[in-house]
Amino acid sequence: MTWDERVAAVAAQTRGLTDRQAAFLVTVMLHAGVCVLRQYSTFTAMSHGRKIADFFRLLLDRRYATAQSCRHNRAHIFHIHYKPLYAAIGEPGNRHRKSTPLPRAIERLMVLDAVLADPGQTWLATEQDKLAHFMLTQRNDQRRIVETPSRGATERKGGRFSRGRQRWLKAGLRPSPSPEADKVRTASAARSNSSPAG
Repeated sequence: MTWDERVAAVAAQTRGLTDRQAAFLVTVMLHAGVCVLRQYSTFTAMSHGRKIADFFRLLLDRRYATAQSCRHNRAHIFHIHYKPLYAAIGEPGNRHRKSTPLPRAIERLMVLDAVLADPGQTWLATEQDKLAHFMLTQRNDQRRIVETPSRGATERKGGRFSRGRQRWLKAGLRPSPSPEADKVRTASAARSNSSPAG
């Protein structure tokens, strides 16, 4: 599914949310499953106020989300868990639907902060997005071994990676400035690899 298809599906499923609100929900569901008010404020470039509070109240009233108090009761973490929303974006079994302990929720909030901090970057959030990208760019076939950054090589079985390895496959893509820049980078890397150690 493309980004626009996911946003349209969530907007249709929720009836009454704006495209911007639906886009925020898609971002949260794909990358963290949890969010706080300030992250919606960052996403929409609005200052904290009634519109933001009304949006989260709507999520709670429709039971799309639940609120969890932080340790000092100064803020709430909102967990987006509504199964039809995840089904609408093609991720009905996504692990972000499940409730999580507070330390893990904080880790997920940091991931979402990173995604929101760089809106120009394309983030590959789902396993299907990652496989499609690397199959197209690296011309891998599905039987090949795929190298994960910190866990070594794993073979795909039944079309999926094992659950424990999925969280290590975070990937963000930034388009290269030009083909000439790629050639310069490649030539520079080749020179540095061929120079003798001194």
